[in-house]
Amino acid sequence: SKSDYSAYFKALEAQGLQLTFRKVEENSPALYNYEEVAFDHLLLFAPTAKSLPSDLAPQKLVNFLQQNGNILFALSSELSELYRDLAREFELETEERGTSVVDHFVSLQNDETHTQIAVPKSYRSSVEGIFAGVQDDLPFLFKGVAHRLGPNPLAFPILKAPSTAYSFELPSDLSSIDRLDNPDREAAMGSDEDVALISAFQLLDTNRRDENDGPKRQGSAGRAVFCGSLEAFSDKFTTPRGQIRTRDGKTFKGTSNLAVLSALTSWLTQQQGVLRVEQTSHSRVKEHEHDVRESYEELDVIDEHGERRLQRMYRIKDTVTFSIDLVQRTPKGWLPAPTDLDLQLSLVMLDPYITTNLTAQQPSTINLNNADTIQANTVASSIVDGKDGSARATRYSSTIQLPDRHGVYTFIVDWKRHGWSYIHTRDTSPVRPFNHDEHPRGLHSAWPYVVGATSTAVAFLLFCVLWICTQE
Repeated sequence: SKSDYSAYFKALEAQGLQLTFRKVEENSPALYNYEEVAFDHLLLFAPTAKSLPSDLAPQKLVNFLQQNGNILFALSSELSELYRDLAREFELETEERGTSVVDHFVSLQNDETHTQIAVPKSYRSSVEGIFAGVQDDLPFLFKGVAHRLGPNPLAFPILKAPSTAYSFELPSDLSSIDRLDNPDREAAMGSDEDVALISAFQLLDTNRRDENDGPKRQGSAGRAVFCGSLEAFSDKFTTPRGQIRTRDGKTFKGTSNLAVLSALTSWLTQQQGVLRVEQTSHSRVKEHEHDVRESYEELDVIDEHGERRLQRMYRIKDTVTFSIDLVQRTPKGWLPAPTDLDLQLSLVMLDPYITTNLTAQQPSTINLNNADTIQANTVASSIVDGKDGSARATRYSSTIQLPDRHGVYTFIVDWKRHGWSYIHTRDTSPVRPFNHDEHPRGLHSAWPYVVGATSTAVAFLLFCVLWICTQE
């Protein structure tokens, strides 16, 4: 019942989420109203349901994700075939029905089935965008089914099984479950260090926008989380009474279930782990203090969003500085992005000519009203600080020298990492050759032609003089 998960639901309400509950057999409130999505997020806590209403059909759920919705699937050992087929859409394969994750070392002492496993913190994902705010070292209490990730690069594990755990269908005689000579153990699938207990899936970015934020993305693509334990959300696991003891002799004052699941849900609902590009800029670096080349090379063009912006034209072998300003969404609002993101810049004309790392600067006040360098619109008013339009952001930049080949180049930042929303920016600029009056005088490569032309003229004049003077 709903009261069995009261601590978890209260944590969601503390995050500012409005919860609406519905039983599996009910049709209201519907996920779609007149083919329009009525909710932002969906939590499915019915792993044994053999059928779901029409608005929760597998294809509807996939469409919900494609429309930037977010879904949490809570699974169990008695998982129905409906959920197994749905998991295969994400290239996840769950264990056989009736099997559970068993561990004889980190399971609770008072659990005769050895299925209540206290998973140590070391098996938790190190993705900073998800568990950055979880500081405790308490174990995660798990009881349920495991699943394996397929080759899909968009899926990644959140919580892995301990190396001593394995999937096993519990025997009828539980007294012999921990015996090494148990004949039923031959049916076990064996130890699997790569099996996942909780995993996540993030769709490719669909350029979700907010009507008050222009072309800037306010959210990421749809996200899905598969948790193999429905019991992990219960009050019994999130707020256990007293200390818990494992079979290897360790004692803990509680569990990290509530903190981990709250952080995971915060990531799922895109309250964290979302990066936003405030602006991209690039400009020529002057060669010396006497470099007075005019900025007449700026063109007023219309970008792919139908908005007017400046486009710079460069000359071959120019030195150019490219910058990108990022902020991240947190429960406290938009803050400067981390400074340890491994961003890269690619200069592409059909093929990448240059690929280099972008180095982060310390978060600083960035003036967003300088239209001379901005290649995108100004930042949303929710993070603007002051009347001058300044905002706090983290700037990544790099300085490169353009190739000695003219053409139309594109500055591309394409960054995809687990736990963070994807970043993809494109800025196009033409690169021209030298003008006729920009070449240096006295080129060494021109001397053969100069000598050839001069010798030809001298020889012709000498021939003319000899011809005239030698006439009879």
